[in-house]
Amino acid sequence: LPSMGNGVSVVCKEREKYPHQVFVKDGCLTVEEPNRTELINIFSLTGEHTEVLVYVPFEVAAGCSISLESASGDITLDKDLVFTRGDLETASGTVNCAASFNGDLSIDNASGDVSLRGSTYEDIEIDNASGNITLEGIFNAGRIQVECASGSIYLTKVECRDLDAETASGKLSLKDVVADKEVTGETVSGAII
Repeated sequence: LPSMGNGVSVVCKEREKYPHQVFVKDGCLTVEEPNRTELINIFSLTGEHTEVLVYVPFEVAAGCSISLESASGDITLDKDLVFTRGDLETASGTVNCAASFNGDLSIDNASGDVSLRGSTYEDIEIDNASGNITLEGIFNAGRIQVECASGSIYLTKVECRDLDAETASGKLSLKDVVADKEVTGETVSGAII
């Protein structure tokens, strides 16, 4: 989220027994949850999820790349932030990205929907195993490559250099989509609209 001040702050909603570690090393802000895989702590994996909010000033975000990884939870990026590049990965959760990127964006999601609404990007690569992919209001992107094993792909008001969209089980819907060079679309079991 955008910060109201000049500093970066991290707010963690966490379990008292398993506090997050927040540190900066070699110019990189890292927020980690402790490893809770031992048998005695297996019940701590259920129940209400933790939440991490990172507040970043606009000018700091503009010079940074962002890499987020979540085992079981959603990833949300605010529309007012611009990063140099991004890598977003979640095993089970929804990715809602409204931020913009001056460089490439890669999203890898095993189970959940991916929604991308931003203004500037270079290349975009989205790999979603199970869930829908939605891209809306994206202009002047480079190569867009979206792949979905089980789910539909929806593109609305998208302008790019090249588009490659593929889904195994689901439909492919393009509305107001313009590519300068090439559009490739493929679906095994679903409509192409």
